Amino acid sequence: MVRFSPHPNLAHLIRWFEQEDEAFETARAEDKPVMLFLSAFWCRYCQRMDEGAFSDRENGALLNAYFVALRVENAARPDIDARYNLNGWPTIAFFSPEAELLAAANYLGTDDFKECLLDVYLSHRNKAAKSRPSVSAARHRPLRSLGAGSAESVLAEISRAIMALADPVHGGYGSGQKFIQADANDFLLSRYETTRESSLLDHVCLTLDRMREGAIHDHEKGGYFRTASG
Repeated sequence: MVRFSPHPNLAHLIRWFEQEDEAFETARAEDKPVMLFLSAFWCRYCQRMDEGAFSDRENGALLNAYFVALRVENAARPDIDARYNLNGWPTIAFFSPEAELLAAANYLGTDDFKECLLDVYLSHRNKAAKSRPSVSAARHRPLRSLGAGSAESVLAEISRAIMALADPVHGGYGSGQKFIQADANDFLLSRYETTRESSLLDHVCLTLDRMREGAIHDHEKGGYFRTASG
């Protein structure tokens, strides 16, 4: 069971995995890096991550859309704690889908964590490096700072990539048969809160309107089916 800070936070909105095997199986299937958050329930800085970095809507949208988030308490998995603990809690570690350690850090504030996510996202997307660092090297590898301007440009690039797939008539993303893409909607909404770019909000509203009007909407009991026909 995932336990969050007892103080107000939005960390529960992140789609957390609790089992290592399931997390890496999903990462390989979806070609996403894994973010391991190794915590101790009594750790105040772990709680601050819940209240700060994990409650930031852009960070949450990035994690849900482009990462597999694995959360482990030290007492529940002492083997993982012994393997990856970086001199204390929290430990934040990033892995390739093949379980190679890419980078690790301890407590990160909201903006530093966002830069870290974008750094790992870009490295994974570009796959430019011909070799991955060893575990021992990665444990001490400093996380490259993107800078505020670079971080903003990457977020804008992600928004453009999503909007390039936006269907302006039927809503959603791509053409033909579609599945619900809640992560894309969440990311666009988080970007709208930051940029006030109306086209982002408009497309999410269009998508939700079309979903509500269509057969995928359960008009009797509420909610939405995964698929619909006819």
